[in-house]
Amino acid sequence: MDHHCPWVNNCIGFYNRKFFMQLLFYVFLISWFITITCYSDVFNILMTLYKSRLRIVNFANTFIILLAYGIIFTLSILISLFFRFHLSLVLMNTTTIESLDPANIEDNKVRFILNL
Repeated sequence: MDHHCPWVNNCIGFYNRKFFMQLLFYVFLISWFITITCYSDVFNILMTLYKSRLRIVNFANTFIILLAYGIIFTLSILISLFFRFHLSLVLMNTTTIESLDPANIEDNKVRFILNL
């Protein structure tokens, strides 16, 4: 067993690690796709706010769009880091539990943060 994942409600191990990595990859792709495709709309909203000297006509719509973009941008960064972490574990042929073992950290076996 590698670890228990509450998002898939199952333990991640030898037989389903491939599917867990696929899930992370697809979430990584879709989050960055949404972030990139919504950038032009957010940019137009911000330029409209700047040109109108922050006089907002549709405050609720503008606030919701900017809040949603901020959330998806933050999640995209966090998911990218999470995917990078698990990809480095796969490339080093270790598990999450093994990476947290103090003996492995002392032996410099798991140095995925700086080396990948």
